[in-house]
Amino acid sequence: MMTERGKQTFQAHAGDTAEQIPQKWIEKGINQQFEATNYSEYSGFSAFDLKKFANMVLYFVEQVPQVTKTKLNKLLFYTDFKFFAQNTVSITGVPYARLPYGPVPNDYSLLYGAIENAKQLREEVSIDGGTEWTFFTTTANFNSALFTEKELATMMDTVRRFGHLNASELSEKSHQERAWQANDTGKLISYLYANDLTTLK
Repeated sequence: MMTERGKQTFQAHAGDTAEQIPQKWIEKGINQQFEATNYSEYSGFSAFDLKKFANMVLYFVEQVPQVTKTKLNKLLFYTDFKFFAQNTVSITGVPYARLPYGPVPNDYSLLYGAIENAKQLREEVSIDGGTEWTFFTTTANFNSALFTEKELATMMDTVRRFGHLNASELSEKSHQERAWQANDTGKLISYLYANDLTTLK
């Protein structure tokens, strides 16, 4: 991946096209970072694709008002795992890890940061009754052409089932899953646990 100093140097020499080209390098670098789990039980037997992952993120940010990071992580988990349970492959190819608030895309901070760097995502701050919290807004349009009809239907079903729940309620639901209960904190979760999902039956 390109360092900030390298990016500045590149921009100084590349002129008007400097903003686009480094983003492609960043995307390639992140895709390579996930190569070790590609086509394994930890990726849902798919290859990770940052562009497809980013667009699933954009879909949920568009469809669910003021979606928080915790809630977004769970929406992604339930979508990928339900699709895997029905089709034996995941949609995004992203591995998920077990963390205290539930399953999350592995290295999600890096992934969301890359989407923000591409100017497709923005994190907003809200203050409600003295409590400060953050949520995502989108600055780009969701590209439905990257997904099959089956994939889009699963994404829509996730919004229907869980879009109205808050982050705490969705985290609590994810704690009922064997995917979370049977793994240690920080460990990757096998997609084979998708067959045991309780909240999607």
